[in-house]
Amino acid sequence: MENNQQQQKQKASKKAIVKDVQTKNSLVNTPIYECLIPQDLFESGIGHIVVSRKLQNENILIAMFLLDIFCLGVKDSFIKEISLAEYNNIVNTLEEDQTFNSVLPSYACKLIENLVDYAKNLGFKPHPDYKKTQQIFEGIDINECKELFTFGKDGKPFYINGPYDDANKIRKILNKLTLKLGASGFNFTFVPSDMFDED
Repeated sequence: MENNQQQQKQKASKKAIVKDVQTKNSLVNTPIYECLIPQDLFESGIGHIVVSRKLQNENILIAMFLLDIFCLGVKDSFIKEISLAEYNNIVNTLEEDQTFNSVLPSYACKLIENLVDYAKNLGFKPHPDYKKTQQIFEGIDINECKELFTFGKDGKPFYINGPYDDANKIRKILNKLTLKLGASGFNFTFVPSDMFDED
């Protein structure tokens, strides 16, 4: 199942990434290095967006956002200063399982901000580190992006449980969706835990 494979990437990427959220000075004059988005994000429904800036010391400030564009919004995020070699290692690890496209900063910023609004309307807040991580977009004007984004699947929110969603979490999410939209207002697929990659 394609969605299962996409969700399994969460574990693979976390092996290469150690979270280290930091507070930054103004980034307005710090050039964007790359903005990468999975080519199949709108088909699979889940994936990482990578946004980076090149610092004066030649290090890379990387921000990553794990997006669920079908339902939950920003499921995870972090920001960290790393070396160029470390950055390339992270991107190469992600590219083992998916193809990335380069996009404009305004596209990435608008996509994420619009998704956060969509998920909030359903009752889901972004990951706690999102407020810090979104500072990567400082100085970027989302009005430069004319793309119109559509979230959910087939016109409705579509929840697919992830490898870290236990029975209690799944129940809470389904209850929240039912309360907001009614039993027929969303779709849901349950993925058994043994279908996720444990390696």
